[in-house]
Amino acid sequence: MAFTAGDGKAEADPATTAAATAVPPVAEVRSADVENPPSDTAVASAVERWRREDLLDKAALVLRGLGCLFSALAFVVMASNSHGDWQEFDKYEEYRYLVAISSLAFLYAGAQVVRRALILAGRRDVLSRRAGTTADFAGDQIII
Repeated sequence: MAFTAGDGKAEADPATTAAATAVPPVAEVRSADVENPPSDTAVASAVERWRREDLLDKAALVLRGLGCLFSALAFVVMASNSHGDWQEFDKYEEYRYLVAISSLAFLYAGAQVVRRALILAGRRDVLSRRAGTTADFAGDQIII
């Protein structure tokens, strides 16, 4: 506050008034609390998380489907390879191994696609969450 010399009344200083109004009221500070957000923010966060998890489940199904498709393609290409004479790959043990592995990869990927599709359709998983995760990891490591 500044006093004027003429009439003895106090005048408000514009710089002081602006600084005093820049501080938010206590109610505004409490509503911006990060640790205790309003309920609508919590609901929006939960819905966003559900959407993200649903998208991840769908992406896992699509990727498993692509794995099944490519392993079936590998099996068909390897099984139909017949050129005759010395190029007959059935004579080689390594070739038979590749055909066997590609058929196992196709069966595993197909089973995973069916399992994921059933889960997305709303049916209960045949394996517990822990056993399913372990089976996914172990099967992926063996096939890859």
